[in-house]
Amino acid sequence: MKQSKPAFPATLTPMQRFIQEEADLHARKSADYSGGKDPLGNFKRVSALFALYPGLNPTDPRFVAISYMMKQFDAYLFTVANGHQLKVEGVHERLKDVSIYAKLLRAIEEEISLS
Repeated sequence: MKQSKPAFPATLTPMQRFIQEEADLHARKSADYSGGKDPLGNFKRVSALFALYPGLNPTDPRFVAISYMMKQFDAYLFTVANGHQLKVEGVHERLKDVSIYAKLLRAIEEEISLS
């Protein structure tokens, strides 16, 4: 019987190492954002929220900033609601991200008001 070759050789090329690193990061972040449930749930929940505001313009920098903020906020809410443990970033880091995006939104609003 012919033995199959391992997926990667013992000495990885940089590209193979990057692929493995990204696969590991994806698995950990997916666990954080989905808690073992729908791996696309974060995107679906945030998009459902944005559907409530059909006048939002996706090319507006404010929309981009709020999109990033809501992704973090949803991850926080999902974690609290489901009580699962995060592997990559904890709840404090998620809330710090929300806070940073809120300040970025203020900066964008200030820039708009001054122009």
